[in-house]
Formats: sequence, structure tokens, C-alpha cells
Amino acid sequence: MDMIFVGKNHPSIQEAFERFFETKNVVEQCTEQSLACLHNAFLATKDRKMDSSQLYDAFRTILKIEMSQDDFRVLFKKIDMKLKGKVTWNRFLSYLLIEFRNIDSSLKLQKLEVPLTDLPKLLKTRHRTSVCRIIFCPEVLPDRSTSFRRGCYLTVSRDGVINYWSLDLEYERTVQSKNPYLKIQSTVITDMIVLPDVQVVCTSSTECDLRFYDVVARKFDLRILISSLENAVVCMYYYFSTDIQQNSYIVLGDTSGSIIIMAFNPTDRGPFKPSTVYDMITLRYADVIKGELQGFDVTVFKNIHTNWTCQVAYYESLRMFVSSSQCSVCSLCVFDATGARTQYRFQVPMGISCFTLCEESRILVTGGPDCVVRIWNPFVPGKANAIFSEHRSTICALVVIDAGKRIYSLSKDRCIKVWDVASLNCIQTYNKLPSELSEYTQMTIVFNTLTRTMIIASMMIAILVCEHVINEETSDGYTHTKGVSCVLYNQLFRVIVSTGLDSCIIVWDPWRGHRLRLISHAHSIMRYGQHADIEITAACFDDSEQFLVTGARDGSLKMWNFNTGLCLRNVMVDHQCEITNVVWYKNQILCCGWNKRVTEVAASESDICKNWTNNHTDDILCAAIKFPQLLATGTYNGELILWNLETGQPFRQYQVTNVSKRYITMMNAQEATSNEIGKSIDQEMK
Repeated sequence: MDMIFVGKNHPSIQEAFERFFETKNVVEQCTEQSLACLHNAFLATKDRKMDSSQLYDAFRTILKIEMSQDDFRVLFKKIDMKLKGKVTWNRFLSYLLIEFRNIDSSLKLQKLEVPLTDLPKLLKTRHRTSVCRIIFCPEVLPDRSTSFRRGCYLTVSRDGVINYWSLDLEYERTVQSKNPYLKIQSTVITDMIVLPDVQVVCTSSTECDLRFYDVVARKFDLRILISSLENAVVCMYYYFSTDIQQNSYIVLGDTSGSIIIMAFNPTDRGPFKPSTVYDMITLRYADVIKGELQGFDVTVFKNIHTNWTCQVAYYESLRMFVSSSQCSVCSLCVFDATGARTQYRFQVPMGISCFTLCEESRILVTGGPDCVVRIWNPFVPGKANAIFSEHRSTICALVVIDAGKRIYSLSKDRCIKVWDVASLNCIQTYNKLPSELSEYTQMTIVFNTLTRTMIIASMMIAILVCEHVINEETSDGYTHTKGVSCVLYNQLFRVIVSTGLDSCIIVWDPWRGHRLRLISHAHSIMRYGQHADIEITAACFDDSEQFLVTGARDGSLKMWNFNTGLCLRNVMVDHQCEITNVVWYKNQILCCGWNKRVTEVAASESDICKNWTNNHTDDILCAAIKFPQLLATGTYNGELILWNLETGQPFRQYQVTNVSKRYITMMNAQEATSNEIGKSIDQEMK
């Protein structure tokens, strides 16, 4: 008979693959009307239950779902999780919910590793007092683009000392911001901003002044001093566009709750262009409003808030200014410079201390002294879209990454919480910031989007890596973060299961290459409110392949409902004795490991463990089973024992250490035997 080889490009193969990938699951093929008819069919049956043949007919006639008998047999086993041969309507709905959960892409994209894993790196600030602002000064390229690849960091303390730091946060130099007219009293700095496109640094102080320093060619010369402001400026923000024809904005917030907007055109450095007449220009604020400082256009919004302004900003995507304050009348205000557009006023009982906007997803995130993180639509101030309330202290900083999918919030008690916006859950609480960083002083942060590093400054500087950058050559970020201990194939569900030393169980679709399900912290203990993961070292399926058994390094054994991912049993076989192998045999779980024994655990709800005869003298590292009667176990010191599965008794024992020496001995014996035979033949020949 001639054999016919069919290539992968053969039309029949291609059609089969197309049919496979176009196949929809049950929940995608059901409609509301068909499910209602199926429910009535369940009610019409005896005991309101259906067996395999009844449900198969209902699938074909009611749901209009066609599938082979083999495929339906597998499907029925998935629905009939208790293996009773019949299923109820509620059991069928439970299966549909499981299928719907598997469709959820957010579960498939869930990462295994928590974002914050390392301890922060601490640096001395080289300031005598606490840092009141840390900021990144980027290098502006000819196309007016910026990035964290070029630039430097600046820190300023209340006494006016400004330190320059490299990209690696190595100290470079120190400069001083001071009022030249103060002879006895020392200055008190409230905030600092950088104007990188015009190479200027601006500081504000309690002396109600603004100081603009020229920093071209590593200089730090005071060029413009604006004095006699009506109130002290306590927060500032600077915005510049990539289009040099558009105005740049300096946004100021003061102690009266007023907002001041200074607009100028940055062409040829605008009003900061060096003067050939004066080394320094000193003007009163009232004169600046009158237009005596050429190029400055000042707009004032009086008393927007009833308390000090906490933060100000301008967002190009909204073309709106935003300010916040810890007041209940107007906690946050979104407005434009002309006043022509509607002002959006947000009210929170205790006010808002900080905010940030994700310009990609257009979500506004706020935090305040009520310890609550809120997510808003910036144009709907009536009600927050989501509320996160697990902090225990005033929130002082917020960071949004991944197009609004994840939020980092920092509170005054040095607690960082990581929030997943899609699931509305707190995925991590990080309490490893030391007290040396900030005990009773405020904290200020910069988030490096390139390295995903959060830099926190106060009494010290803390560098914290958020979400390690994935090496795409070795991992896509969705597989195990540590070694894989077991890989199994489930013939019933037609999936691959892997367990790892990161205490994770992952279910994979081998046909599409997708991750279907993730069980994190599968074996873990709670320590100080955190999951302490324990390595999974062994795994197996039961005979029906509907239950998964896993063993861990601490001697714990768990049984899982593979269909739902729920843990059904948790048994401690032997404390702190690693389980190296597990085998399912006739409703019994056989496990072995570092306790040098084969332990028999009933598959029922009983937690009784029965140890077989202790014949091994060292840790059992491996085991193999040959149904229906043989179990073989091997140890670290080379012992090999064969067991009778029915009686649990050993019937053969070997010592397989130093196999090479035994091989040489056998070769020598064979050589001696051949020599004797040769001698005897020679004697007979003579």
C-alpha cells in the first residue's frame, strides 16, 4: 500500500486549521432566547437534571450548536464537575461563567511579579534641611523634544541650596538661590521649576518674590527678580510646546487660593534674552501686571480656592489649567486662561492635596487628606468614576503609567500602593521606605518614565524601581518569573499546565500559544500582611484529569479543581520537608520527598496521612509508577527501591552508586573469564 504524505500547505490541512481557529466556545454561541428555551427544557426533565445524551440533543435542537460526540463528551465532563453523570441548570450556568471568565483578556494579561520588589536605594541629599522639591531638567533638542535620556536632576531645600545631579543621581555641584536685598534674614524657598527651553530656573519664596536664574553654560546668575507679590507663591508649574510659535505658561498658586498665569513666547528665549544694559532686572509685581516686563502676559484668577493652593498644572490634551486645594468649597478646578470655557469645580469634603492626569486615556486621578484615591472624568465633577480607600495617611503624590491602567500612590506615612484600574483592586502595598527618608517632613517625587524609576526626596533621596524592564529575548513578562518545576498535559481540557518556583500555576493553550489562566500565590503563607510564596516542586493530575495536585517545598499538599481553579484541600504532609513527587493512584495520593518516606494521603476530605515502611536512608528525589502494581523511588545516595502498590511493601532494593566502578569491575571480570577460556583452549591445542 502506497503512503501519501500531506504537506502543511495542503488545502485540507489549511481548512482544518481555519475551522479550528474559527470555532467559537459555548458562551459565544448562546443567545438570550436560546438560553431561556434551554432553561425550560431543564425544568421539564425529571429532577430538573440532564444526562449526557439529553444535553447533547438539547445542544443540537435548542442551542443550535453542532459538535462531535467526542468533543461533547469532553464538554460534559467539564460541566459535570462532581462526576455524577447528570447536570443541573445551575451547574450549566456555572460552566458558562467559567468560559466567560476565560474570555476576559485582563486575566490573560495579568502579570506574575508584583511591581515593587526591591528595597530602595538611599542617597544623601547634601542639603542641611529637607528637600522641598526634586525636578528633572531635560535637554531640549532642536525639534524641542525632550526625554529622560538627556538632562539632569535638581533638588532644592528651604534654605535656598540647589544641588545638581547627573542622570545616575551622582552629585555634581551646588548653587544658591537668595534674595540680594535680604541682609540679615535668610530666605525660605517654597518651590522651584525649570524652564529648559529658555535655560532658566525659577524659585519662589515666602518673601513674596519670584527669582529667575540664567543657567546657560553652567552659570547660575539672577536675571529677573519679581518682588512684592500680593501673596507668597507656594506651588508652580511650567509648560512649553514643541511648536515654538505657541506660548509657554508659568502657572503659580499662592496662599490665598489664587492662580496666576504668566504667558510668553519662547522665541529667542523670550523675556529672558540677555540684556546689554542691565545684568539684573528688578520689578514689582504690580508693574509686571501693567506690562512693564516686555513679553510677559499675566492673567490672575482671584480666590478660586478658600485655602492654600496645593498643586497647579496645564495639560495640552485638555487645553485647560488645573489647580487643587485642601478646601471643600472648590477642591479642584479645571479652567482655561481666557475664561470663555466652562469652569469645572470638583468638591471633596476634605479637599485634594495632589492630582495627575493621564493624557492618553483622559482620566484625572486625585488624592487628599481623607486618604482616598479618586478617578474622575475631568469634565464630570459631580461623581468620581472609581474610589480607592486603603491608605492610612494623607496622599502626597500620584503616578499614572501604562496609559492609565496602573496608578501608584504615595502617602505621608511612606506607604506606596499600586492600583489596577481595570479590576479596581490594590495589587500591592509597599511599606519598605525607611524612616530615614521622611519622618515629619514632606516628600516630593519624580517618576522617570524611561527606566520606570520613582525618585523620592526629603531628608534623603530614595530610588525605587517600579516594574523591572522585561528582557524580551528571554521572556514576554507573562510566563514564570522563576524556574519551572513541572509541565503537564491535560488530555481532557487539551491544555498544558506549568508550575514554578514562583508559586504560580499557569494554564496554557498549546494551539494558540496563549495563557488561559493564572493562579498566583498557589502555595504561600501570610507574613506581616504580605504573601510569602513557597516553591511548587511537584504536580500531577487525577485519573479523570479534573483535579490537580501540587506539592511544595514546605511539605504542603494542595488539591485543585482544575475547571474552576479553586483549592479544595490543603494538607501538611511533613513540616518543612520538600515534596519531590506526587502520584495519583486509586483515590490515593502518593507523595515522597525529603522525609525519606512514601506517604499515602486519602483523596477524600480526610487529612489522615499514612507513611509506608521507612526503607530509604536519604532524601527521595524521584519516583516513577507502572500501573497497576509497581512504584519505583530513588534517593540522593543512590538507593533504588521497588514497591508493591497494593500492599505498600518494598520487594526489591538496589544500590546504584558509583556505576562507573561497577562497570569497570564487570569488564575486568569478563576480561578475566575470556583469558581463562583462552588459556584452556591453548592447553587443549597443545
